Amino acid sequence: MINWITALFKGIFASVIFSVIARIITLIGIVVITLILMWLAYHNGYKEGYTVAETKYEIQIAADNKAAQDKYNQLLLQEQNISNNVVTKYVNKIKYITKKEYIYEKDINNNVPTQYFLSNGWVRVHDLSASGAYDPSNGDAGSTKDLDAKASTITDTEALSVVVQNYSTCEATRTQLIDLIDWINTTKKSINKN
Repeated sequence: MINWITALFKGIFASVIFSVIARIITLIGIVVITLILMWLAYHNGYKEGYTVAETKYEIQIAADNKAAQDKYNQLLLQEQNISNNVVTKYVNKIKYITKKEYIYEKDINNNVPTQYFLSNGWVRVHDLSASGAYDPSNGDAGSTKDLDAKASTITDTEALSVVVQNYSTCEATRTQLIDLIDWINTTKKSINKN
């Protein structure tokens, strides 16, 4: 009888142990499968989310770059229009200055009589002054060369013609600077407006 009871306990114990081990293995399997499914879901979801976000930001960056390029192109076009307007005005003003110079030259040649030759001293001081080389601190002022009263080969009407040319050059430079300032201010306003 003891053998029978022992065998019964061994059978019950073996079946309980087998049942517990089977349940533990099943539980471990379920946990492992759940973990694998969670990992796959997270990994695919993360990757999908990252890809969606990356695509979204790439589209936004491309749109921002296009908007910046469009604004840059618009500013270039405005600057080009401003430059064209300023250059056109400048060219027209220079034509007018040149035309006036021609009229004055013609008037000198036709209506101003030549009366005398300028002195060598006068020509020397004028040429030094016009070239920017006249420097009184360098001994140019009051030089005995300035006292040279001998007649040069330059007549008063030739000198007047040079003076008219110099005035025309000054007027053209003045116009150029005024138009440059106008271009700078107009371009600055256009940029600040945008």
